[in-house]
This record gives sequence, structure tokens and C-alpha cells, in this order.
Amino acid sequence: SSRFLVGFLAEPSFHLRRAAVRTLAAFADVGAQRALAAYYPRTRTAEERRAIEALLQHPEP
Repeated sequence: SSRFLVGFLAEPSFHLRRAAVRTLAAFADVGAQRALAAYYPRTRTAEERRAIEALLQHPEP
């Protein structure tokens, strides 16, 4: 579930954060969208921002 992955967004490891962002974006459920929208201002890389922007621009109905 997306709730389990949200904690990984705070990890110092780029690899864990990247995997969490990608997986949450793939879930594309309301919980994942909210978590990624809240995390967006704290993103540390352009790759994280692009993945989140893609999800938020095309949310699931």
C-alpha cells in the first residue's frame, strides 16, 4: 500500500527516495497523490520533480 512507502520519502539515500517516488507514482491512488504533492516542495532532484509532476498533471479519475 502507498502508506507504507511514504516514510521512504524522508530517507537520506537518493536510491531509496527515487524508488519510493517511482513506486508511489505507479500506484497513482489518492493516498500516493497526496503524499507526493506534500513531498514535492522538498524534492532534492529534478528526476523526483519530473516523476511527481507527471502524476499530478494526469491524475487517475
